Amino acid sequence: MLEIQKEVKNNIVLLSLGANKSGSTVSGEVELDVDNNYLLIEAVEEELSKGHNKLILQLKNVSYVDSSGLGAIFDSYKQVVEKDGQLRILNPNIDVKRVLDITKISKKIDIYNNEEEALKSF
Repeated sequence: MLEIQKEVKNNIVLLSLGANKSGSTVSGEVELDVDNNYLLIEAVEEELSKGHNKLILQLKNVSYVDSSGLGAIFDSYKQVVEKDGQLRILNPNIDVKRVLDITKISKKIDIYNNEEEALKSF
């Protein structure tokens, strides 16, 4: 099951994806796929409805992304841009990063390996 932890830092929302949620952290490898991609879209829509339009997707626990997961990431990006916002991706593993590069999503969405750098990029 996909769990999403939301944390606000300097008016920027960090959405961390993982398999398990314990208190204020998520952990465990999870796949972003046809079974759970809607949860990411709903989380982004919820933050946009609150007026938050600067978001970071923390993907360090995402071990695999299928085409519907990629669609959810790109749909999230489009929704954020429509609200004059910005979306960043943080810490994708090497396989997820390769898929983001192959599909050219990484040309549209900036990818960071360091949370501090991602936060400063806004």
